[in-house]
Amino acid sequence: MGVDSGLPDFRGSDGFWKAYPALGQQAIPFYEIANPAAFRRHPRLAWGFYGHRLGLYRKTLPHAGFEILRQWGAAKANGLSVYTSNVDGHF
Repeated sequence: MGVDSGLPDFRGSDGFWKAYPALGQQAIPFYEIANPAAFRRHPRLAWGFYGHRLGLYRKTLPHAGFEILRQWGAAKANGLSVYTSNVDGHF
């Protein structure tokens, strides 16, 4: 639903390369920057990538499906539901 909200594809190598061109310019694959070791190998790029990504998430209007899932969860009789949203914070 993040992509439907207008965010780049999180797992696809093209999505964040387009949103954060420094990865593409240095030919650093997404999986290499999306892990803790990247902060040791490429600290400036890793912090920049995560800061840029957080900024995108904060200014993106969540897809209507997030609210539908929230309502479904609230309507559960036992109140126990698990939904995951990776990193975008839209739940």
